[in-house]
Amino acid sequence: MFKGMSLAKKLTLGFSLVLVLLVVIGFVAYSAIDQASTDFSTYRRMARNTNLNGRIQANLLSTRLSATRFIRTGSEEEQKAVEERYAATEGFMTEAKESIKNPERAALIAKAAEGLTKYDESFQKIVKFRDARNDLVNNSLNVIGPAMEKALTGILTSAEHDGDMAAAYNASLAMRNLLLARLYVVKFLDDNSQEAVDRVQKEMAACLEQLNVLHQELINPERRRLLAEVMDGHTTYSAAFGKVVTVIFARNNEISKTLDVLGRQVAEHVEAVKLSYMKDQDALGPQVQANNERAITFITIIGLVAVILGIFAAVAIIRGILRQLGCDP
Repeated sequence: MFKGMSLAKKLTLGFSLVLVLLVVIGFVAYSAIDQASTDFSTYRRMARNTNLNGRIQANLLSTRLSATRFIRTGSEEEQKAVEERYAATEGFMTEAKESIKNPERAALIAKAAEGLTKYDESFQKIVKFRDARNDLVNNSLNVIGPAMEKALTGILTSAEHDGDMAAAYNASLAMRNLLLARLYVVKFLDDNSQEAVDRVQKEMAACLEQLNVLHQELINPERRRLLAEVMDGHTTYSAAFGKVVTVIFARNNEISKTLDVLGRQVAEHVEAVKLSYMKDQDALGPQVQANNERAITFITIIGLVAVILGIFAAVAIIRGILRQLGCDP
């Protein structure tokens, strides 16, 4: 390569070759570092958004669990827990909407955010159903029921004291039906079954039959006054129970057809986004590693070539100089 060249050309060519190779190494190294930096930023952004989706999932799960406990217990503590977890979930959801730019993922997050808002609206309806149910139970059923029992007990003891066994007997039958009705009201409040509703209505109808018998037979003014109280209570109690049934069935319908459905849908949307990021992370990781390994291999090869060419050029240049000086290399 260097034969017949002047010393100046040998020096120029040798150093030029080495310089070119060093430039190539520098370019490849810069490109590799720049690509690695870009890939790392991409991977970091994916990891951050994956973590963000995980936090949404965790808080959404806590919200749904607290909602389930609230439905079971109706406690103020669980209601507060639902509202706190919902606020946290909503905050992370807003952050995700700002952070996620991919159109498909952004669409899923938008759907999840919309579903989360509707979930809260549905939960607030359930809270109102709870309040209506408690008001009817505590201020109607639990007040009227004992009052009816007290009035029937007054009829029963008064009739027994006066020897009016027919009135005492019919009052005791009405009392029995009333107590069974109240027992099945409690059962309905626990299991919300149609069977319990039917049994309450059956016992209240039987109780009314006995009250009608008493109405026809009673002569004593005090007992007739007590009977009027019981019959008025029967009408009010039956109406209140009907409202309780309506409220509870409406609440259960809201839970099964709205709250539970929305909860699952929001969870599915968030899970889809997280899985999408994890899929891209699984693909990007090996790709970054492969790119880095290729860059290292290329730089190593070019470096070795540069070293070899540098040694060769140095030897050739030294020999050329020695020849020109008249020395035997």
